[in-house]
Amino acid sequence: MEDVRLIVDIVIALGAATIGGLIAQRLGLPALIGYILAGLAIGPNTPGLVADVDRVQLLANLGVALLMFGLGVEFSLSEVIRVRRAALLGGAIQIPLTVVLGTAAGLAGGWTLSSALLLGGAFAISSSIVALKVLLGRGEMESPHARVALGLGIVQDFSLAPMLALIPVIAGQRGGGFGIAESLLISAVVLIAAFLLGTRLVPPLLRVVARSGSRELFMLTVVAIALGVALATHAVGLSLGLGAFLAGIVVSETDFEEQVLADIIPIRDIFATLFFVAVGMLIDPFTLIAQWQLVLGFALVLVVGKLLIIGGALLAAGVDHRTSTLAAVFMAQMGEFSFVLAGSGFEHGLIDIANYGTILSVALCSILAMPILV
Repeated sequence: MEDVRLIVDIVIALGAATIGGLIAQRLGLPALIGYILAGLAIGPNTPGLVADVDRVQLLANLGVALLMFGLGVEFSLSEVIRVRRAALLGGAIQIPLTVVLGTAAGLAGGWTLSSALLLGGAFAISSSIVALKVLLGRGEMESPHARVALGLGIVQDFSLAPMLALIPVIAGQRGGGFGIAESLLISAVVLIAAFLLGTRLVPPLLRVVARSGSRELFMLTVVAIALGVALATHAVGLSLGLGAFLAGIVVSETDFEEQVLADIIPIRDIFATLFFVAVGMLIDPFTLIAQWQLVLGFALVLVVGKLLIIGGALLAAGVDHRTSTLAAVFMAQMGEFSFVLAGSGFEHGLIDIANYGTILSVALCSILAMPILV
């Protein structure tokens, strides 16, 4: 039975995710909330059917890498250029201010400085996926506030890369100013190496594989590139997610961007679903009930504070009042890449399981609040 236990866990996780996603969508909520609650239902902290956390988490790591790879492939410099002043200047103001807000909230809640800094980083990143789904549902994708929100979301997503690179420093694995310099230097070297090698090796490799006419070979090559670069960055002390993101950017510079996305998205979505299920399996509902006041307080600080900060940052960037307000409403939440950041912090010992569960709960509350605010 042990030799098929992994398959059993996958079936349990995906089956629960399907049910949870359907229920969430019927209630008008984002499907990822259903996936997380499905993970909670099959996790070790609730009665009933239980999947193995370690096995699901192992597969979830693939989900993180493929999510970050897809983000890199989809990274659209042209979209940022269209709203460059709002996105770049607004992001430059909003991201550090939101990090400060989250850090202050964490310290006020009794967290250590390192864990509070991680909370601040998680506060700074919004869920572009949730915002886009709501915008699509309202038929507002071509509106000014949708374009501004999308541009700001791209800048926020891109900020995840340096945040991941600095986590070992905050965790004390690379100490002091030298540690920061070392992390940034390693990140810069890896980035340069990825571009130099990628622009010389990846395009001709993909052209050769594409000429074979085999879709399977092309998909295997793309996945090998994504996971290979991810492992290379992990070997030098950076995260799997950061390496996968860099690999995605390299692939985005080739002529095969659309084909790569078409092939990788189905695989990415399956493993990303397992990632959200694994997130839910780590939540201890009894611990959260015991500290509901802290969760509610963090959520209020996040939503209200981020609403004011994003709105003010966009106004400072020259965006009109109505567009700034609406874009801020859509982006006043935490999202899937906040989960990635929190997961990396948990792996490096910045936060414990209770803090991790608190961050996830705050994110869920903010995502639930956004459609109401809209």
